[in-house]
Amino acid sequence: MPRWQALAIVAFTVVITALAVVVVWPGAPKRYLPDSIPWPKGRGLKIGDFDRRAMRLGLDLRGGTFILLEADVARVPQGVDIDSALEGARQIIERRVNAFGVAETEIQRQGRYRLAVQIPGVSPEVARQLIGQTARLEFLEPLQEEGNFICTSPEGAIFATPSISGNYFLDREAGVVRCLGPGGETGQMILNPAVCREGCPADLRGIPLTGAFLKPNSRVEQAPEGGAFAVTLEFTDRGATIFSDVTRRLVGFPLAIALDGKVISAPVVQQQLSSNAIISPLQLDEAKQLSVLLNSGALPVPMKVIQETQV
Repeated sequence: MPRWQALAIVAFTVVITALAVVVVWPGAPKRYLPDSIPWPKGRGLKIGDFDRRAMRLGLDLRGGTFILLEADVARVPQGVDIDSALEGARQIIERRVNAFGVAETEIQRQGRYRLAVQIPGVSPEVARQLIGQTARLEFLEPLQEEGNFICTSPEGAIFATPSISGNYFLDREAGVVRCLGPGGETGQMILNPAVCREGCPADLRGIPLTGAFLKPNSRVEQAPEGGAFAVTLEFTDRGATIFSDVTRRLVGFPLAIALDGKVISAPVVQQQLSSNAIISPLQLDEAKQLSVLLNSGALPVPMKVIQETQV
């Protein structure tokens, strides 16, 4: 064999080997190689229609959680395109796990109404809370009549109790605000959406205050109470107008904050506010997760977990 042919074969072999290394090099090499060396991250290879992503180990090799989500189509408003809603949900879930610091998560459509999610290194409980929640934030005000909170007993009876701070408390486990009746009975405070009423532009009058009016810049800070943490919120201009009206009339009374229908905080409004609010007290992990959910946005379609597997 002529020398030039031998050199050509060697050169071809080197090129193919280098190309193979580029194609299979992992996106997170420190997971598999000694982390004392600053390994470059794999980028995969894209040439025309050929797209080979960086190598990823399956959950059977690296561990983690597999969750299958299904859209609750019965709760989707009429006229909403389900395919667009599912794609929006996929993108929001991807933003959530990326913001939470989880690398190499895979999210795929499975049929028309389902999303299959593989999250490495995360327990099923954390994964479920991170991706399964709709993350609809609502601000609620107590129903009051003639200086009394209106409450319901466990049997469904309606009773009134004076609107003072000692007559209610937050039951975080149940996700409700409890109230104490004159006879010592315990009930659940009736809460209504906090809406813009007086001094509001016509296009905002009657509009409830929700997470849709938040800027995606919530952050975790030390809570004013000390020893706990808080999530700070900032409203858009329209949201600030509603928030200002709500807090003006609720000075001295609780403003409940609910996530997916469960009350997570019910602070007493001390003064009229405008563009900023806080949710506290929270545990650190709870505050981080809430901040990620709020900044990523609510899912455009409710999702329910129909299969969950830890590997």
